[in-house]
Amino acid sequence: MNSSPYFEQAEQNINLLISEGKLNEAYKKCNNLISQYPEEERFRKLKNKIEEEISEIKEEYLEKNLNEIEQLWKEEKFSEILEKIKELLNNYPNNPKLLKLREKTLVAYKDKVRKQSEDYTAKESERLEKILDNDTEHLLDEIIHLERNNTNNPVVLKLTAVFREKLIEKKIEDSSDLIKSNKIEEINSLIVELRGIDPNSGKIIELEKILNQKTQKSDLEKAQHLIAETEKEIRELIKSENYDQAIMKAKGILEVDPENENIRKLLVKAENLLPRQNKKLSIEAILKNKEKLEREYKEDKDKFIKL
Repeated sequence: MNSSPYFEQAEQNINLLISEGKLNEAYKKCNNLISQYPEEERFRKLKNKIEEEISEIKEEYLEKNLNEIEQLWKEEKFSEILEKIKELLNNYPNNPKLLKLREKTLVAYKDKVRKQSEDYTAKESERLEKILDNDTEHLLDEIIHLERNNTNNPVVLKLTAVFREKLIEKKIEDSSDLIKSNKIEEINSLIVELRGIDPNSGKIIELEKILNQKTQKSDLEKAQHLIAETEKEIRELIKSENYDQAIMKAKGILEVDPENENIRKLLVKAENLLPRQNKKLSIEAILKNKEKLEREYKEDKDKFIKL
């Protein structure tokens, strides 16, 4: 059986495939022959030979790629390295050398990205700082331009958020005299402008608190002035004996300022004087009417009925 021409020919065919580099085809033929003729040792030896050659080729291929990766590492092309390792792991699954290299590359890649991010942030920060100092009105346009071109870039969005806040701080600083004043409408216009930069800024919230305090103070001052002027009017009305009007005005003030003792005292005074005035007017009216009747009686007694 060992000298069978069929086996010899089969062996030669397999060796020819090996010499031609057709190792997969040769390996498949060996497996087929072994399954058919398990007692034929020559095919097992050929199979071992093919496995050794395949192993050597794979090692050479791996080494070649590792050398390429080494060059890529020098060039810091970490993303390309990761792609290569991913492809290699398909052929060399769980290869410890590749797995270790992948972890090392991931660390280096993240470090490179971090450094690039820091460099970019430093460079852009310097540029935006110059615009903030020398061309403030165009800074918002520059921020919007950066955001539109980097909608999914967290580094850029974080940077523009910082400079939105800086722009708000600069505008508040430049408007310090206005903020100290009582120009409420102009301060409110400033707040509207700042909201257009960043509606969620804490600086705007602080400024709104200041504006509310100024508004309340202004309203209080206006109310106090109105009350003071009305108090003068009430006093003049009492002096001119217009008690009913004085009472009406005093009650109107007490509706909004019930604790105003001066107005309450004037109300009491007017209310006390009003009945006296009414009594006096009644007496005067009676006396005036009596004089008129007496004149008419003297002129024409027959018009009157004697009771």
